[in-house]
Amino acid sequence: NYQSNEDSVPGALSLNAAIFASVCLASRLHTPWHAFTTVTTSFELFALWPLFRKNVKTWSQTAHISLNLLMSLVCVVCLIYKTVVGAVLYTLVVVFITFVCPAWLYKLQPHKNNIYGPWDEAIPT
Repeated sequence: NYQSNEDSVPGALSLNAAIFASVCLASRLHTPWHAFTTVTTSFELFALWPLFRKNVKTWSQTAHISLNLLMSLVCVVCLIYKTVVGAVLYTLVVVFITFVCPAWLYKLQPHKNNIYGPWDEAIPT
């Protein structure tokens, strides 16, 4: 989803940057057919896919998790055909980021040290 909550970068700007990058890449291709398919695919990925995933998550949490697992499995299968080492590294990175890092953060939470000072406006006096 390209819409940020802080409104520091509007969603339309991020989407325009992604589409502009795909048009720049497509302009270097040899035939109009290749350029058309590149721009169409990038529009599907950058504009329609985040909306689809948001609607799936709203509709069903189980379907959202299943879609994420399916996408990861498709990535691993595609990588296996290219390089087994890349597929193993991808799987290790996904498992590390998805499971190890949150568990690590949860385990380190009691050791968090808050520093209070005159700059902290959240402290009630």
